Amino acid sequence: MQTIPLDVLLTSDLITTEESHLLVGACTQRPYLSAEEILALDLPAKNRVEALLRHEFLREKQLRSLGCDFAEHVLPVFEELAPEDFYPRACVEAARLYTDGIIGIRLLRIALDKAKASMQRFRGTQHVGAFEVGWAVLLFDGEDAALMTQEVAVCAQRAAHRKVWENRKSDLDLITGREMEATWQLKQIVGEFLKKGRFNFYRKDDAE
Repeated sequence: MQTIPLDVLLTSDLITTEESHLLVGACTQRPYLSAEEILALDLPAKNRVEALLRHEFLREKQLRSLGCDFAEHVLPVFEELAPEDFYPRACVEAARLYTDGIIGIRLLRIALDKAKASMQRFRGTQHVGAFEVGWAVLLFDGEDAALMTQEVAVCAQRAAHRKVWENRKSDLDLITGREMEATWQLKQIVGEFLKKGRFNFYRKDDAE
């Protein structure tokens, strides 16, 4: 069974001091955690998403596919403000083709280069969510699939958060956009784990 050190969660930028103390107390006898154990932790979904998006648990193709899913899910945040700008969606489509081995990195980077203006159009504006979507799709050519997907996941969570924040009717509204998006992402990750049967997680020595 593949595991990751507890320290991976404790040193995350996403974890609070209070959460780290609770985590240490709950996992004193478990210095290494499996995917099942991470999923069951009393932590926000964003923390568990970050911890599960690792080569120890998922194949490269699974990670890149999840990155595409995460970005695609928040594309409407961008497209609502720029319905004529198809470049971010084209990047997701190109990234899926790259993930499936249909195109190479050169063609993917051409698609990403064309989308740079899409991200820049919202830089420094009040539409931070749309900017985050534009930024997310530009990450698809990252060499480390796990790190890339983690970063895309965070951008997508921020985009969802800002969408809710920008549409709030009162400063007293409950803003839960980020955690709702992270929960959706967590379900997609679990879906990858379960494709071959309940808790049939990937191990490095598995045959492709």
